[in-house]
This record gives sequence, structure tokens and C-alpha cells, in this order.
Amino acid sequence: MPTSPAAIDRFLQAKPRSTIDIKGKGKEWSLDFIARMSNGVVPRFKTPPRLSQIQGLAFGVWAQRVLWYWDPRTGKTKLSLDWLSFLIATDRVQRALIIAHAPIGIDEWESQYRVHSDLRIEFLRSGPDAWDRLCDALERAPDAVCTTWSTLQTIFAEMRPVQRGKKVGKNKLYPNYKKLRAVAEFFDCAIIDEIHKAMNNEALRFKIATELVQHCRWRAGLTGTPFGRNPFVLWAEAFLMDGGDALSTSKGFFEEAFGVRTYHHFRPGNIQYVFPKPGTRQHEERMAILKGKLQHMMMSLSLSEIQDTNVIAGVTELSLLPKQRAAYRHAINGYIELKKGERTSRVAVEAIFLRLRQIASGFTEVTDPDTDEKHLLDLDCAKLEWLEETFSDIGDEFSVVIFHDYTHSGERLMRLFQKLKIKAGWIYGGTPMGQRRQLIDRFQAGDLPVIISNAATGGTAINLSRADWLIFYESPPGVISRKQAESRPLARGERPLVMDDLVSAPIEQRILDFAKEGKSFLDALIGDPDLIKELG
Repeated sequence: MPTSPAAIDRFLQAKPRSTIDIKGKGKEWSLDFIARMSNGVVPRFKTPPRLSQIQGLAFGVWAQRVLWYWDPRTGKTKLSLDWLSFLIATDRVQRALIIAHAPIGIDEWESQYRVHSDLRIEFLRSGPDAWDRLCDALERAPDAVCTTWSTLQTIFAEMRPVQRGKKVGKNKLYPNYKKLRAVAEFFDCAIIDEIHKAMNNEALRFKIATELVQHCRWRAGLTGTPFGRNPFVLWAEAFLMDGGDALSTSKGFFEEAFGVRTYHHFRPGNIQYVFPKPGTRQHEERMAILKGKLQHMMMSLSLSEIQDTNVIAGVTELSLLPKQRAAYRHAINGYIELKKGERTSRVAVEAIFLRLRQIASGFTEVTDPDTDEKHLLDLDCAKLEWLEETFSDIGDEFSVVIFHDYTHSGERLMRLFQKLKIKAGWIYGGTPMGQRRQLIDRFQAGDLPVIISNAATGGTAINLSRADWLIFYESPPGVISRKQAESRPLARGERPLVMDDLVSAPIEQRILDFAKEGKSFLDALIGDPDLIKELG
């Protein structure tokens, strides 16, 4: 039943809550502001924060329930860890629930918390005994429990017959409210990463999260892609933060208030509400009202606003997927079983170095037993999975350069972006010179969002300064090649560059560690082949 126009009018014209302008403040002001809200306690950081992260912390302490709409790679995870650490240090919070969007997300949290905090966090992954492991974790009283949506559904969903509607009698998953309410009492803080993943208020994950955060005075939602093309999804994100205080407790009412009524043949009553079209006056007016209603708990940050550093460098640590892990261990064990003379030869060392790196990138060379022909076998690949997850969210919003070492990796990357329907160009040894120039010109002009490049081919003598984000799918093992590739996007003035290494195996981390010291890990292995044993 439609809501009365008077009620909608009152809702839209209600005066927005007051907010504070922290983004324009400096470091000292922000730290002093935090201290004034915290009985003089100044936050201590395990790793130095950027100015934007100090400002974000100040806003989060002030707001208590906050939506950090920060572009990807702007430091949301570190900000959240600093926020939680400070809340625990000032006795505001006893225990937090951190919801990562996927198994890849939980890997990243596990990697980042060791770097940026001294928190005690229990990481809970899927499995048939997930409920027992959650209970055991809560008994150990950690500072936080970090898990995924899929694990929460494993623990808190139960199969029951549908009681009404067209699917009466069919089995369906429902929330187990008894379990949820028992566990919810343990948490007084919640951090929901990639909160846009819970945009569907009818979905099981949304209902589970709603129950789990009910006792949390402190809540944070993180995402770099808050709503894509449909602002209506903001209702679910805001509801998980404040229970409907800002955008009403009814999504239907929210859609009526902000939307345009249209005919839809398959909807109940043949009515649906759509947000006004971008570019229209009505769209601008509605967006202004929506922003006003969220301003007391929403802080946005674009990559272009980060001006206190030129290169934002990081390592994204991923876990090998099962087939990768088995192949990786098999390769090391096979090398160790070689006779000492064979094992210490340069040929053997270079061969295992190559094989381990290829497995880390999701493929390996196998020999056909019938023909003795060698060919490449694709494995599950943690890096490709992470890229697919990430770019499914951000689309073609940023200009991205991805460097790789192996031609087969370039082929797989191109297939991935074709699948995602994101325009990408590939520069490698087989790309004609004229076509290379065209791809670079298109990238620099903003017509081509992604350049995939072999580091040996595209890592020298070209300008990729339009890049917002530089990803090393595989880092060149040579120090000079690495430095050359890093410098391709740097003719950019003050505009910051995000630079990430995707690392899914110990050998890749060792390559990076040696490169930082200006050394080659391959040279180190040739000098001491027994180092291979440490890469398992």
C-alpha cells in the first residue's frame, strides 16, 4: 500500500543531522580532536598513518557508527584496525565482529592485522565444525572474530519448509535466531567489509548480520563502491549501521520517497520505484537529500584526494588454492629428493625457481606420457580469483596497469577482463610496434581502462602516467627490471599512485624481500640451493 504523500514530505524535508568537517583539518587538529573525545588519550599507531587515515579515525570516533566510502586501495583496512585498536585501548569496546566479504578477504585481513595492529583476532573459516570453532574462539575472549558471509550462513542458517506463498512445502534456508541472539551478546562492535555485498535486504546474509550487530554501539561499514548505478542499495548499508534511523526502517517507504513510480509487469501490483535518471534536476535534488541524511555517518575519500604521499605501496597476500598448494609442495618435495649433485646444479635451481613461480600464478608445465610433449596445465589461481572479485566491484572506474612475467599469465589476464567486459589491451613481445603505440595512446587518453603488459616489453621507455593503480601480477625477479617497471607511471606530478604486489607463495615474498635490498633471490638460490627447502 502506498505511503501518504504527507509522510513522505515530512521525511524528505526533515532537517539533516549535524556533522563535522574533518577532511579539511590537519594532523595535529585531528589528533587533538580525538584526544578531546577520549579523556585526553591520544591514539598510538603501530604503522604510520596517512593524514587521510587520521582524519578517518577522528570521524569514526566521533560518529560511532560510520560508513567509510573510500576508493579501493586507500587504506580502509588499516583505518579499521586503528579504529578498533583505539576503541579497545580506551575501554569503549570489548569484542568486535569483522565480516570479510569472501575467503580472499579474510586472507587480506589476516595479513594486514599483523602489520598494522597488536590486536588478538581469531579467524574463522568455513567447515562443518564452524559452529564449534566459533564457540571455542569466543571462550578464548579475543579482541575480534573475523569471518566471512559464507561461514556465517553455514553457522546460522537452518533448512525449514516454506510456510506460505507459492513455494509452500519446499525447503528453504532461514536464519537460526536462537543461535544468532546467543552469539550477538558477545559483540559490542562490528566492522563489515565491502558492505555493499549485503545490499539485498531479503537475502539471508542481511538478516543474519542484522541480528549479529544488534548489541553493537560501534559499527563501521567499508566499501569503495557503495551503490554503483542504483542508490537504493544504500538503504541496506545504512540500516546495518543504525537500524533504519537515517533512511527509515522500511525499504519500501525509502524507495517511495526517493524513487519515481513506474509500471512493471512482474512486480506485485505492477508497480516499481526507480531512482531518477542521472543528469536530471530531480536526480540532483534527491542525491543532495540522500547525502544530507547520511552525512552524520558517511565519510567518502577518492584516490585523487590523497596528497600526502606519491606512491601508496602494498603487498596483497593471498593463500594458494588447494590444487596450487598441492602442486607447489609436490614440486619442492621432488627437488629435495634429487641427488645432491643434481640438486645443486644451476639448471636444477633455475628449473625449480621457474616452476614454483608459475604455480604461484596458477599454471604448471606437464608432460604427456604418451607423446612426451610438454604443455601448460591451468590450476585454480588465487590471484585471478582476487582480481575477478575486485574488478567485478570497481569495473572500469580506474586506470590500471598490470605487469606480468609469463606470456601464459598475460593470456589468462586478457580472458579474465573479456569475461568481465572491461576493455583491456595487452603489450607483450608479440604485439606489433604500431599497435603498442595505439594501446598506450588510448590508455593515456582514458579510452582504455586497463593495460596488461609483460614487464620486459612494457617496463621500459614508455609513459603510463595516467595509471591510478599499478599491479604486479608477477614481479620481475631482476632488480633493474623491477625498478624500470615501477617507474613507468611516475611522471604524474602530485597525483598519488597505488602500487600492489599480488603474492600467493613464499617464493614471491622472498623475491620482493631481496629486491628491496637490491639483490636477486635467484642469485641467492644458485649460491645456496638449500634455501629451496625454506620455501614450503
